Amino acid sequence: MPKKTKVGKQRKDKFYRLAKETGYRSRASFKLIQLNRKFEFLPKSRVLIDLCAAPGGWLQVAQQAMPVSSVIIGVDLVPIKAIPNVITLQEDITTDKCRQSIKRQLKTWKADVVLHDGAPNIGKSWIQDAFSQNGLTLSALKLATEMLVKGGWFITKVFRSKDYLALIWVFKKLFKNVHVTKPQASRNESAEIFVVCEGYLKPERIDSRFLDPMHLFKDVESKEGTKSKILKISLKKAKAVGYEDDAPLSLYRTLNVTDFIFCDNHLEKLGKCNEITFNDEDIKNHKLTTDEIKNCCKDIKVLGKPDLKLLLSWRKRLRALLEVAAKKEESDIPEKEVVSDEEENEEDKELDDIQKEAEELELSQLKEAKKKMRKILKLRKKVQDRMNLKMIIKNDEPIIDEDQELFRLTRIKNKNDLGLVDDETNLEIGSDPDQSDLDDIPVSNYRSTRKRYDTDTKDLSYVEAEPEKEGSDYSSDEGLSSELEFER
Repeated sequence: MPKKTKVGKQRKDKFYRLAKETGYRSRASFKLIQLNRKFEFLPKSRVLIDLCAAPGGWLQVAQQAMPVSSVIIGVDLVPIKAIPNVITLQEDITTDKCRQSIKRQLKTWKADVVLHDGAPNIGKSWIQDAFSQNGLTLSALKLATEMLVKGGWFITKVFRSKDYLALIWVFKKLFKNVHVTKPQASRNESAEIFVVCEGYLKPERIDSRFLDPMHLFKDVESKEGTKSKILKISLKKAKAVGYEDDAPLSLYRTLNVTDFIFCDNHLEKLGKCNEITFNDEDIKNHKLTTDEIKNCCKDIKVLGKPDLKLLLSWRKRLRALLEVAAKKEESDIPEKEVVSDEEENEEDKELDDIQKEAEELELSQLKEAKKKMRKILKLRKKVQDRMNLKMIIKNDEPIIDEDQELFRLTRIKNKNDLGLVDDETNLEIGSDPDQSDLDDIPVSNYRSTRKRYDTDTKDLSYVEAEPEKEGSDYSSDEGLSSELEFER
């Protein structure tokens, strides 16, 4: 049999094979390469600190991408194999000893970039693992706040969990820009994401509770506490109240049909009973009591909404008929006509039609009123525009012709009216002037200067005015003009 080889996911991963071919110590080297290609923070840096750096893949990438003679420090709990021009420390990043060792190596320098790619050993409890990784991230951030220069970079790995939003809130308080990304080299099934913090603000003082995981994540409830609360609520029992006083031993209740029809709380009784029994033969044999109604009365608990509506409608109509019959027996008043279902439907239909017509009429009247209002507003606007252009003077009265009715052709209805109009016209033309009108004209010998136009005359210069008639009231223009001049 052929020898079986390990067929884990790391053996099938292309970045694992690329890391082996290119000489990188881990496939995580490509994560830093892709992050640097996107944000370009390594070529601009001279001092770098890599926390949780084993086995040293990120240190290799930093040594290749950063300028020559840069200071690169790697820290981890396990020893890191030596890399040229890289300082490696075997320390715990949560202790003060690690902090002092890093400061001893930096001397007066401040770091431009702090990297963190650490994670705890993954166990069975995902909530516990996520909490431990986020606590480790806070420890790395606390160390970065002491080592970073103002405007520096902090790149860390974060697990997606309930504490994620709290961490992002802390990053935004300490850095100018916070970018969340997932490089291609990170597996899709992995819960890890990378947070790139740009522009360290370097505050003068940071509260210790600000970077304390127990204080920052205190609002997150444990799974056990939530489970106990759910059990406490679900196991709560209702108080036992026993049976009603009048309840039968079998708990199968029946209701007489007369009680159901004539009682006021019929809905309450209908909800408590299982069957409606017919204790009155007249009601059972009534024409409104159909076979469907009888079947519905046999088992009330299985009825649906349509069946219950049918049963309540039958009760209402039957009660109205029985009340009318009872009133007729008590008095001699003739029985009122009971309206059938078809007539009720016809009346309802007529009422609906009338209401619809009224609504349509009201709508049409409203449309006409709106149309008239638009017309009035349009005329007002037209008048206002004319007034603005000074085509119309405000408070100016129009000229009214009072004699328009005299010349209307509508007054002429027949031939006799036309003859009367001709007579009136001739009378007006041939009538003598009043004496009062003649008194206003000065009396003198006036000779008319009007000349008759003769079509046969060739030389118009020899045409003379007609001789002056005797006894004429007018003589010449000279006398008239002289008198008029004296009258001025």
